[in-house]
Amino acid sequence: MDSDIFLEINGLTGSADVRFATFMSQHAKAGQNLDRAKRECLAIIEMQVNDSGFAGDLCWELEPGQTNSGESAFFTVTQADLQITRHDLPEITFEPGVEDDYS
Repeated sequence: MDSDIFLEINGLTGSADVRFATFMSQHAKAGQNLDRAKRECLAIIEMQVNDSGFAGDLCWELEPGQTNSGESAFFTVTQADLQITRHDLPEITFEPGVEDDYS
């Protein structure tokens, strides 16, 4: 990914949203908050999408303590499964000897 853009993940597409709900119903312990789990999932995937060094699958882990089986379960997506807003970031340059307002 280019370092001068930020991809904001706004949600899942309709079909990916259904897959997420199915994933949670199959793997999560009873009482898990679906909306909170989805927000956590999207935050992790947003970090992965924006990490220029990340080379793996876009996925979120439902940890062993949160699953029916006591083992990790992974929800995997592609960028086509995501509602994404692209933000172009301004180029930041630093001039030697010039102080900034952050000192």
